[in-house]
Amino acid sequence: MVVSTDRGPSDGIRSRLVSGFCLGVGIFSTLALVWQFTEVYFVFGEVADPTASQVHRYVWTASICITAMVVSAVAALVAGSRWLGVPATIGVVLAVVVSFVFAVPSDRWKPDPPTYELPANYDPCYSGSDSCGPGG
Repeated sequence: MVVSTDRGPSDGIRSRLVSGFCLGVGIFSTLALVWQFTEVYFVFGEVADPTASQVHRYVWTASICITAMVVSAVAALVAGSRWLGVPATIGVVLAVVVSFVFAVPSDRWKPDPPTYELPANYDPCYSGSDSCGPGG
């Protein structure tokens, strides 16, 4: 029994359809990330930290955005289509940049400041106290 490993013409068409669909989803979710950021941070009145639901929505949207763009680029590569491969590759880079720049909360990608441990023999000095410092 001989099994042919040649792909039929429908495989290329299917890959192009998947790539185009995922490219559309990626573009839409990239715009949604920008919208979510503006919805959280461009408000009149008091500025508050984002709610837990807004943070979860950002994580889901960013995950969908990057995944859709990567799947689009891989499907375009499998299909051998330059017309979809170039925008999909640019879309991957754009999705990553937009996910970092328009992050919710805005300090998501900043490291926490370092903490320093106090020595075991640390004795705080209070105002008005006569026993202050190491010799007190």
